[in-house]
Amino acid sequence: MRVESGASYSAIATAMGVCKSTVSRYLAKWRARVPVERIGKVGRPKKVTEQVRKQIRSLVSANKHISSRGISAALAVGSPRRGSLDVTPRTIRRSLNEMNYRNSTPVRVPKLTSKHKQQRIEWCKKHLRFDWKKMIFSDETMIELDRCKIRQWHPKGKRPAKQSPKFTRKLMFWSAICGTRSGPLVKILGTLKSEGYIELIQSHLLPWMEKNELQEHIFQQDNATCHVSRMTRSFFESKNIRLVGWPPNSPDLNPIENLWGILKTEVEKRSPKTIDELEAVALEEWRKISPSTILKTVKTMTKRINQVLKRNGEKCDY
Repeated sequence: MRVESGASYSAIATAMGVCKSTVSRYLAKWRARVPVERIGKVGRPKKVTEQVRKQIRSLVSANKHISSRGISAALAVGSPRRGSLDVTPRTIRRSLNEMNYRNSTPVRVPKLTSKHKQQRIEWCKKHLRFDWKKMIFSDETMIELDRCKIRQWHPKGKRPAKQSPKFTRKLMFWSAICGTRSGPLVKILGTLKSEGYIELIQSHLLPWMEKNELQEHIFQQDNATCHVSRMTRSFFESKNIRLVGWPPNSPDLNPIENLWGILKTEVEKRSPKTIDELEAVALEEWRKISPSTILKTVKTMTKRINQVLKRNGEKCDY
């Protein structure tokens, strides 16, 4: 392979298919009149050939729960035609990573029947051009006192541990958002039934709507029993609150879910020690969520709807 005289180290390295430091090292030897051995590939040849990669892919396709040790054992047993292979689990994991495979726990998603999917499609088509700043999104969430979901840096081999009691202490909260505004964060004690939900709406939602002049907006809630009972619906009618029909099992279509995630993360960062501290920190962090963050989340509704339609009613990314 010929390289023009005066070419740079980078040009020589590119032409020869080696790194620049190799070119530098060999030229230094040549200038010093030191015998230069022929440049060639060093190290053992790769054990995982394309044929072996096909075998690994086949094993993973047949059993998605198989471990790297299981794949190693299967390759060691081999077959009469291909014979056996001695490939370590570590090499198998590296090969799977190169083939763009990842080993992860499944993401929990709501169970959607064919009927649910059709209802979601119909709802999305109906609201495709809706002005989402005119909808009040609401929901309840549970925040654990000893939550442990935030990743953190640590020295290799010293994964941190966090003590967790046998019985998790937690609080339930309710709130709502609309456009750039967040409603009050309300603590819920015990099981929320129709009477308690009506009292919550009467004491917290209605004053907030009046204060922010949201009486003409549409109110969203999921299909929890206390939300859709005859008593609750009669109350909404008496207060002239317009409700939007909500498709079943569709938390992915409610942008407040993303704000719950932000709230839980910020609460965990502050490590409250008691239930009272948890409540105080949650209230403080909820107020800290900026109007721009709320609006940005609400604006994702168009993208969510388009994804649901594109996926024939399946869950969207949120």
